[in-house]
Amino acid sequence: MHAATVDVLKAHLDSDTALAIATAIDMALHNAQLVTVAVLDARFLAFEAKIDGRFAAAEARMEARFVAAEAKTDARFVAVEAKMEARFVATEAKMEARFTASEAKMDAALQKTKAELVRWVFLVMLGNVALSVAANAVLNAFQHLR
Repeated sequence: MHAATVDVLKAHLDSDTALAIATAIDMALHNAQLVTVAVLDARFLAFEAKIDGRFAAAEARMEARFVAAEAKTDARFVAVEAKMEARFVATEAKMEARFTASEAKMDAALQKTKAELVRWVFLVMLGNVALSVAANAVLNAFQHLR
């Protein structure tokens, strides 16, 4: 209790009455709990529950959107992967066809070269035989001249 309050009351009332009124005012203020801890706690809990509910709803929406976006992205990756695989297969087929054609051309050229080489070897051998026969004939002719 404040002494100033008792002094104000004593100015208009007798001292026992002033003291009784001051004590009553003090007790009323002390027990009134104008803003109680329990009321604040209840309000904070209600507010916290409301915020938690909103965060949970927002998280659920974000999770749903994330799952949808992830599925969409996965589908796009699968489509791109399929396109790339098809392109790789087509490119591989083209390269295989070119290598096969080149191999066939090289085999034909090699066979042609082999045939020409066999012809030249045959001509060289035939020329060698002809030269040997001619050389023997000349040597025989010189031997008979002596």
